[in-house]
Amino acid sequence: MRFIASIVATSLVAASAHAGLVNPLIPSWSGGPNTQFAQWDSFTQASGGANIPDTAGSSPFALMNFAPGAFVTGSGNLYSINTALYLMVTGGTLGNAASPTQVVMNVAAAGSLLNTAGVRLSLFDSAGNSMQLAPSSSELRANAPAQPQGAIQTWAFTWNTTFVPFQASGFRVEFGASAPSMSLDAVRLDMQYAPAPGAMALLAISAFTASRHAANPNPDFSGSYLTVTPPPACIRAAGGSFWEPTVGGLHQRRVTAHLVSAFQLATPTQ
Repeated sequence: MRFIASIVATSLVAASAHAGLVNPLIPSWSGGPNTQFAQWDSFTQASGGANIPDTAGSSPFALMNFAPGAFVTGSGNLYSINTALYLMVTGGTLGNAASPTQVVMNVAAAGSLLNTAGVRLSLFDSAGNSMQLAPSSSELRANAPAQPQGAIQTWAFTWNTTFVPFQASGFRVEFGASAPSMSLDAVRLDMQYAPAPGAMALLAISAFTASRHAANPNPDFSGSYLTVTPPPACIRAAGGSFWEPTVGGLHQRRVTAHLVSAFQLATPTQ
């Protein structure tokens, strides 16, 4: 019986060895300002250890499997014969003080199917606030039969999180297999954030100042300066704790608070 299970496992691993993400949902804003992304095309830690993204430009998120008995295949997939993979992606939000507005996750797996009903995103801050969210939408992006059983699939999950009532310092995404014998091939997570109100205000002030300088090419800077205090959103006070991925796992790090109290903008007086 064990010999037969080994043959089945070998067949499934071979079928999904190089599938990767097929027709993934990559949002148009991916890689732009106020975004984060991370992608795993192969894994090194089977159970409990942190898998660091292996795609250039990825944020330092971590992907872990908590189901026992898993192993990493020769092609870099995560696979378990006797247990259903239970997976988690975790990390800090942009600046560790902002809630994303859009989140997209793509998952490629083969063999037993992904448990799409169990996919969850959790956001939390250092004050103890938290919120768990089911995906706003899920889409099967690719589907092909796997031999001797199951399927080779790529799923995309999307969350709209504009209504989250606090500024998150960290997140986790939980997902897993519906049964044993699922081979995890690749995962990609994209997160978009709204520009900070303070940044928009600075752009507006900069544009206003530039227009005044254009109207007066030789301004008189001998007068007084206008002192401008940034709005609250511009004051970066990132206190508290969050979970940060490291090569050996996760550890809790205390974030040092930084406070920008004021800045000066040279503006000619008329």
